[in-house]
Amino acid sequence: MTDLTSFSTHASPNTPPARRPAAWRLSSGLLLIGLGAALLLANRLINAGNWWSIFIFLTAVGLLAGGWPALFSNHPFFKILARASLSAGLLVLSVALIFLLDIDWSIGWTWMVIASGLVLSLNALTRWPAGSVRHAAASLLGWAGLSTTLLGVTFLADRLGVINLVALFGATRWWSAFILLPGLGALLQGFGLYALKGRSAGAATLLGMGVVLCLEAAGEFVGLPVRWAAPLVTILTGLALLLPGLWSN
Repeated sequence: MTDLTSFSTHASPNTPPARRPAAWRLSSGLLLIGLGAALLLANRLINAGNWWSIFIFLTAVGLLAGGWPALFSNHPFFKILARASLSAGLLVLSVALIFLLDIDWSIGWTWMVIASGLVLSLNALTRWPAGSVRHAAASLLGWAGLSTTLLGVTFLADRLGVINLVALFGATRWWSAFILLPGLGALLQGFGLYALKGRSAGAATLLGMGVVLCLEAAGEFVGLPVRWAAPLVTILTGLALLLPGLWSN
């Protein structure tokens, strides 16, 4: 006798597989739901006098919702379109929230610095193979994004009274640390890449730009005049760009 229970638990060979929702559709839906929920929450905080800023917010929603699905395309043009749309969307969203919540620009500008850092970090995401110049450039962009974001957070903490930069550092040119951070990050990653893959254009790019940024941070810390700093940094950057071609295998 045929085991009906066993038969019913096994799919027929002709039964089509269950269709999964497209990744872009699922992520876009969640993104829109999240933005809508944020807008509903902001309704309790929105300044009625700035009602017109809702149109800036909707522009940001359109940019983010339009750019996110393009990330899942394999076409290079749509990848570029996605990065541009998401980058613009984050910046426009920051402006919209500043107006919607009626945040004073003495604090709001720090949000813009943080948003700019996040945009740099977003554009640092890459699939280029480690060791290539493009991967090295993306890594530098990522370190710059992290440093910019931390700089914005530092300014925000100072404006909110969480810390006092003048009391902590006095006349010390503390902001040079945020130039030094990507420089040290580039050097660390460059040496790591050299240890793993040997001489390569990517390692040379990271090491060269790391040296440039560290020297720039040192010059900023000691107060090197701009008339000397600008040409020296230009020359060092040119040497750093020539180094990969001379040093790679």
